[in-house]
Amino acid sequence: MNKVVSDLEGVEVYQDDLIVHGSNKVVHDQRLIALLRRLIEKNITVNPNKCSFCVSSFECLGYLVDGNGFRPDMKRLAPLTNAPSPKNLTELRSLVGALQYYSRFIPNFSCRANCLFNILTSSSFKWSEEQESCLRSLLKFLQSDAVLRTYSPNVHSVLITDASPVGIGAVLEQEGRPVICVSRKLTVTEQGYSQTQREALAVFWAVKRLHKYLFGKKFTIVTDHEALKFIYHPEKSLARSSAAMVQRWSIALSAYDYTVQHRSAKQIQHVDYISRQSLQDKPINTSDCLLVQPLPVRRSDLIRETRRYFGCILSAIRKGWNANLKRRFPIYFSKRDELSTTPDGILCLNDRVVIPPSLRKSVLEDLHSGHLGVEKMKSLARLTCWWPEINADICRTANNCEKCHQLKNHPSKWVPWPVSSEAWQRIHADYCGPFLGKYYALVVIDSFSKWPEVFFTTSPNSDFTIQALRKVFSREGVPLVLVTDNGSHFAADAVTTWLNGIGCKHLFIAPRHPRSNGQAENFVRTLKTAIDSIAPSTFNELDRGVDTFLLQYRNAKHSVTKETPAKLLKGRILRSNMRCLESAEVTYYRGNDLRPSTGIVLKNVGKSMVRILDIDDLSTHSRHVDQIQFQVPGESVPISIVNSSANEHILDNTESLSNTMSDRLRMNLRRRRTIDYKHLDSNLSCGGCGV
Repeated sequence: MNKVVSDLEGVEVYQDDLIVHGSNKVVHDQRLIALLRRLIEKNITVNPNKCSFCVSSFECLGYLVDGNGFRPDMKRLAPLTNAPSPKNLTELRSLVGALQYYSRFIPNFSCRANCLFNILTSSSFKWSEEQESCLRSLLKFLQSDAVLRTYSPNVHSVLITDASPVGIGAVLEQEGRPVICVSRKLTVTEQGYSQTQREALAVFWAVKRLHKYLFGKKFTIVTDHEALKFIYHPEKSLARSSAAMVQRWSIALSAYDYTVQHRSAKQIQHVDYISRQSLQDKPINTSDCLLVQPLPVRRSDLIRETRRYFGCILSAIRKGWNANLKRRFPIYFSKRDELSTTPDGILCLNDRVVIPPSLRKSVLEDLHSGHLGVEKMKSLARLTCWWPEINADICRTANNCEKCHQLKNHPSKWVPWPVSSEAWQRIHADYCGPFLGKYYALVVIDSFSKWPEVFFTTSPNSDFTIQALRKVFSREGVPLVLVTDNGSHFAADAVTTWLNGIGCKHLFIAPRHPRSNGQAENFVRTLKTAIDSIAPSTFNELDRGVDTFLLQYRNAKHSVTKETPAKLLKGRILRSNMRCLESAEVTYYRGNDLRPSTGIVLKNVGKSMVRILDIDDLSTHSRHVDQIQFQVPGESVPISIVNSSANEHILDNTESLSNTMSDRLRMNLRRRRTIDYKHLDSNLSCGGCGV
């Protein structure tokens, strides 16, 4: 569907839903008509009972969208706002997941929902007034009239960021209205940063968080920390004395097109509030949210074994790496910028838990419990866990499973058709289409030369099949074998009887196995691509375009045979407009004394005359195309003797031009494609040439 409407302006696609929008009714109606026409062209049917036309607002994916922007759909929110307080961790986890879906409408969501996350990461469920108050405040935000502006890629974006000692936040605005609000709490390590580093972190995190909104477009970063104007200046290098962390952030942001502006804190109070909202003492980390999903090992075992094997790494993440750790843990050192820890001491690589060696076997067994194969095991592991050489361990586990080997699908080895020894020995045929809604193409291709034939019809039946094959057989002869699928247009008794009568063996491929007719299928794919490029609107355009395509295809070298289809089937190159004026032989005479001469075609004179330059004496001669024998390099063409024309003369100042022409120019002139023709003996008059 995306391909069908990709060039239509104002039409959005989500799976099988089409949304048409416009700035006014006239524009909307024009776009709607264009869409309906496109659907008719592509034979796509829509259900009128499921369509809504000319509406000012609509529901989509749980949101209510109108001209002002989008907001939560209150009908969808009713079960959430009226739901009772959760009674266990399962209900709370479901509730938090629903709130996260609408988190873009809740400023500072990660901090406001901090007490709910704390319960999710604890070993027991305890619901108190604090959690109830937190939940009701979040639901109150969703029930407010807050409307986010719909993001437009054609409108300049402004990213406003701020940082406090406990959190960072950002608001993306367009035309002074918010598009999305994002925030997060600082980790224990980040809370130890300087204010400049926290402000720099806020910018870096916000740009990466909103990458899809900002990448490839020019935008403005607004901050209340003036030092960032120099740290993130797109045209100035950062001082070497700057922290390596800040230097990495600056290099990462160089991929974006932005400018930095400074505003006082009073002018960005809404973002300042997001970052300074009162928070719990315990910081939240993205890896904490990951651990909500149960791992195949107990959390207590994971903490204990992590401290046992990775105690030095946990300490290095908080205090810094040294040369000794670099030698002991080179792989972990190379990923040190991606490693983090949870407050209770679990090591994470980005959002994946690093599994200690003693627990890896149980994790591998859990990943392989469904016997899904190597690739699916890897995809599951990418969501939750990591350790060095995890992919090799997954492959080893899957390959050593006897049950997987027994149940694995072992496809039979592909057996190709025997190679044809001569042209038109075995041909393949197939139908494709429809084109322009009603035209079908019968494709016939020779397995030896790859020579194709194409016939169009509106009724792909057995009668047309016989008629088309009879025409091509009358030109190229009857093949030994014809290979087709089991369609009724090929399997009809009339086709079989006719083929048997002319001595052609008819072979059918296995049902539902088009690969067996790969010769025809491959050309059908090439033909469809060519027709899509032609983009015909009438049958005449389709027919002319396919004829042009066939001429070029037959004259081009095939990737398999390394030779042109025309050369293999016809023994020659088909003459085309690209070869009309190549080397040729032409003769004219006066009496019986003729001598050969070589010339170059200068230009066409009308439809049937050409102008020839004799490169020996630089004389020019006019010849009718009937007096020229065109010769393809490498082929012999018989010489014809024809009457000469009197319309001949020598170039002006021939002697002067011949004397001043350099040897190099004369050599280059001789290297051009030439035509050979018979000239009169130099002692005789040409009757117009003057030589």
